[in-house]
Amino acid sequence: MAIGFSPRYSELLPINNYSPEQFLGLAAILSEKSNWIITGISNESLIANTNNDRFSHNAMIVISIEDTAVRLESLSTGSE
Repeated sequence: MAIGFSPRYSELLPINNYSPEQFLGLAAILSEKSNWIITGISNESLIANTNNDRFSHNAMIVISIEDTAVRLESLSTGSE
């Protein structure tokens, strides 16, 4: 059995022509279309959990606004 930190990925991207509210609104729509379970949403962030299927394995997705950019994070919640 492996012991250590859970897998994690983070990337900072520009928002471009969207306001933070528009970006998070689109993120919420796309999360629902992807069958993610939204567990938290505010003016600054969205938190969702993926389902365990062949394309995703128990991950928590965090989308947060940082000035004129958005941070996308994926964190394993399973034993991958």
